[in-house]
Amino acid sequence: MFTKIVTALALLPFTFISPVNALACDEVNGYTWCIQSNGNNRYSVTLQRGNETETFDIQCVGKRLAHWESYGPMSESQADQFARLFCSL
Repeated sequence: MFTKIVTALALLPFTFISPVNALACDEVNGYTWCIQSNGNNRYSVTLQRGNETETFDIQCVGKRLAHWESYGPMSESQADQFARLFCSL
C-alpha cells in the first residue's frame, strides 16, 4: 500500500494549491487526495482509500521537512517518509 501512495504522490499536480486556504482534491491510483495550503509553508493533507484515511499536518522549509503530525493507519516511518517526500516536491 505505501509504495502506491508514494508513487501517487509523485504524480499529483501541486502547482495550483499555492494560495492560502486553497483546497485541491484529486484521485490518483485509487487514492483520493486533498491538499490545503494553510500559509507559511504549512499544509493539511488527507489521503483516503476505501475505509482508510490518513490525515497530515506538514510544515516545509523550502523543499525540506520542518515538522509533521499524522493521524491514521500508517506507521511512523511511513508517515515520516511521506512527509519528507511531500516537501521535496
